[in-house]
Amino acid sequence: MKCDYCNKEFTPKVNRQRFCCKRCSDYYHQLKKVGKERNMVRPINSKDNCKVCNSEYIVKAGAQKYCTEKCKRIVTRKNYKIRHPDKVKAYKVRFGKYKKNHKACIICGFDEVVNYHHVKGTGINEVVCLCPNDHAIIHKKEREGFPVPLPRETKTLDQA
Repeated sequence: MKCDYCNKEFTPKVNRQRFCCKRCSDYYHQLKKVGKERNMVRPINSKDNCKVCNSEYIVKAGAQKYCTEKCKRIVTRKNYKIRHPDKVKAYKVRFGKYKKNHKACIICGFDEVVNYHHVKGTGINEVVCLCPNDHAIIHKKEREGFPVPLPRETKTLDQA
């Protein structure tokens, strides 16, 4: 008997077996779902439009739906907010308390414009106040792979 997907000869273990292996079965069933949004399989190196920004891109993986990681993150954030509204609300409350109590850069003391920076590797609740210049410097050092010393007053949002 021949596999319905790859046309290899195989001996079926059951009378109604149509595929030589599970992989062929999965690929075949994914290809049948082409009209559906979920698990859409497209040929590699074909062109498609991004589901977020509608720009054209070259498909690098069969189930790829977005042109860049940035577009994928936009959808992921929206889905997180929809699925976990209680967590989002609790975070906003904690962050609001932190913003009321911290209004100056902890490195230079500048207080006219303040950005809030999540300290990498210490948990989602670790936030520090930085001026735009110091914030840009820290992100540049992180991108270049240099270790960034923690600022003096790193506090969790719960401590605010």
